[in-house]
Amino acid sequence: MDEKIANAKTKTEQAELMGIELPEDDYWGEVSSKVCGMVGGAKGGNFTKEAVESFEKKLVK
Repeated sequence: MDEKIANAKTKTEQAELMGIELPEDDYWGEVSSKVCGMVGGAKGGNFTKEAVESFEKKLVK
């Protein structure tokens, strides 16, 4: 199951695979930050880290 979640193409798809009930009106403002952080949290953190590292490498060159 973890591999399926990691390979999800969108955060919405990831949330569905995790069993999180999606808001019917697509408004996530009433969903707790804890739940929102679980969706894409690690993936988003790695993306930011990789973007910063890439930018730093370009600055050095």
